[in-house]
Amino acid sequence: ILVAEDPDQETGHSFAFALGEGINAVDNDTFLIRSDSLFILTSPDYETRQEYHICIRATDDDSKTFDKALVVYVNNLEESEPTVLTVHDVMKSTIKVYPNPVSDYFMLEYTSAETEILAARLFDLQGHFVQLFFTHKILQPGCHVLYLALDNGIPAGQFMLIVNNNSGTQCIPVIKY
Repeated sequence: ILVAEDPDQETGHSFAFALGEGINAVDNDTFLIRSDSLFILTSPDYETRQEYHICIRATDDDSKTFDKALVVYVNNLEESEPTVLTVHDVMKSTIKVYPNPVSDYFMLEYTSAETEILAARLFDLQGHFVQLFFTHKILQPGCHVLYLALDNGIPAGQFMLIVNNNSGTQCIPVIKY
């Protein structure tokens, strides 16, 4: 969570955050800011890279800005064996997820030429099960928009929505802010 403070102003001053510019912004394209939250768009790996250099811009109510160069360090964590998510044949259907990044819910737009039975589950990037949306949803041919609400308590982060149908599995990245 990003926080800014202006010592020259009284309390109640609000700030908007964005990725700034300058020499220290070399890794800004690896990050995303939504509201007051900073997200990394890749899965950091200590063995590949130990730090990222970014610049955050805070803009106050009077449109005054302040840029702050930051270094984001990657922790060297002990890695465990991931859960294997088996992917069968490529689906013959079209799937869209929006909005993405998501807050508390998202829409799953599913288009198929034949009647299908769907299952949808959410996993974290380590392969741990997070949430079950449905396991036996029968959809007739056509375009369907399904409202999927995230359970309370799911933290901000990166996830994989795994959708199975009669012909295969599709993995869709989902970012929760």
